[in-house]
Amino acid sequence: MSGHASIEAGLNRRAHHAWSVHELEDNIHLAAANGVPNLICFNGNRAGQPNGEGVAITTEALQSISHCRERGRQSGAGTAQQPRRSPG
Repeated sequence: MSGHASIEAGLNRRAHHAWSVHELEDNIHLAAANGVPNLICFNGNRAGQPNGEGVAITTEALQSISHCRERGRQSGAGTAQQPRRSPG
């Protein structure tokens, strides 16, 4: 199991949702299958993005995988979003 190459590109940009959501779904299933209880995901760098906008967009992504998170939770795995402050 591994994360993506950079914590700078994350769920706070809709342009990243296609690959990052797929990646999270895969890793939730992998974690559940291997008894890993939690995954951590990062929002990504703000790069001038207002905090509220980033939170709202990240929430959209996490809601889109809620079905997967629930199945993982039933298997003993879950996700935890880690808010990350970044410059600018």
